[in-house]
Amino acid sequence: MDAGGVALVGAVAAVLGATVGAGGAVRAAKSQNRGQHVQWRRQVRRDAFAAFLTAINDCHDKILALCANVGRAPTPESAATFAVEVRDLAAVLKQCQDCYNIVRLEGPAEVSSRAEALMELLSQWSAVALQQVEPEIMGLTRVEMERRRLPTSDSLNFPDDAVSQMRMAKTQINDFAEAARRALDHPDGALDRR
Repeated sequence: MDAGGVALVGAVAAVLGATVGAGGAVRAAKSQNRGQHVQWRRQVRRDAFAAFLTAINDCHDKILALCANVGRAPTPESAATFAVEVRDLAAVLKQCQDCYNIVRLEGPAEVSSRAEALMELLSQWSAVALQQVEPEIMGLTRVEMERRRLPTSDSLNFPDDAVSQMRMAKTQINDFAEAARRALDHPDGALDRR
């Protein structure tokens, strides 16, 4: 083979080597980008789940504070305190709803459904707590309650006693946290497959 042929083979080999090397570099970059995206997505989900859990626990505490008024004799001071507690509860329920909307968006489906069940439970529990406390604090009769169409624990299919209510809430909070933990342990999206 003459010098021109050797130079041509060398040039082809160099071009081929550069192409293979560039292809490997592109694959490595795509793999790295995928890994960074998975980590970013996991962090976004973690932040959403943590914010929801924080709001839910705040709501839980507000409902318990409201329930502490059951059995107290109505006074002007208790009515004023009750009004503040109701406002605080409404604000934290709104915060829960806002956080829940983000959890629904970020998924996965199992976590979203646990969050939805938890929101339903807290909405029911807060309605029952208001129903149990408001008549006593505000001095309402059963007829006045019915006229105002306040929900009862019977109409909501929710336990009457505070211990059962608290246990039910804690169980669902723990269920959500466990589902969220599983979702974060599988950042590749294995739980997204339905």
